[in-house]
Amino acid sequence: MSKTYIIKNVRLCFPYLFRKAVFEGEETKFEAMFILDKPKGEHKKPQAQIQKAVDALVADVLGGTPPKARYMAWKDDSLRNTMENNRPEYEGFQTLKAGNKSRPVVVDQNGQPVTEEDAIFFAGCRVDVKIEPWASSKSKYRPVGFNLLAVVFRPAAEDQEDAQPFGSGNVSFDEAMKGFDIAEEEDDIMGDFGDDED
Repeated sequence: MSKTYIIKNVRLCFPYLFRKAVFEGEETKFEAMFILDKPKGEHKKPQAQIQKAVDALVADVLGGTPPKARYMAWKDDSLRNTMENNRPEYEGFQTLKAGNKSRPVVVDQNGQPVTEEDAIFFAGCRVDVKIEPWASSKSKYRPVGFNLLAVVFRPAAEDQEDAQPFGSGNVSFDEAMKGFDIAEEEDDIMGDFGDDED
């Protein structure tokens, strides 16, 4: 294994941590997108370290020739608009995508393994992530990418806006159940259809 890197306090997006993503009906790999601060923010140091490692891979593995495949790191708004659909939650930030054919280690803030049923990870939550940069000269696209090795959940305050679920479809239990009369009897639901006429 080559050198690994930890990026702390990033935002999780499109998480496929417990089952593989599916593309055009085919399973691909475990993966996620991670949203980082602006280039001069909290993640400036790990970004510089990882970029140095990537530059070394390009030199050593690809002979100094830039990869032909899409490079899934440090994307800003202009590059995302050119290469793929941008999203509101990415605006003003940089993103890094990592994946793995093997399931990554996924733990809570205490280092305890979690399962999908524990439901503590969601798109928009804060995490720490461990990645491994790689490059390949075997493909005509000569890609550079990142293996996803481990993800650690970071708890956030309930009112921390930049750690809330993405989208507007999240409602409380009470809001979701509003309008249902769960005490209603089955006979009432069937109405007159349950009665036979003589």
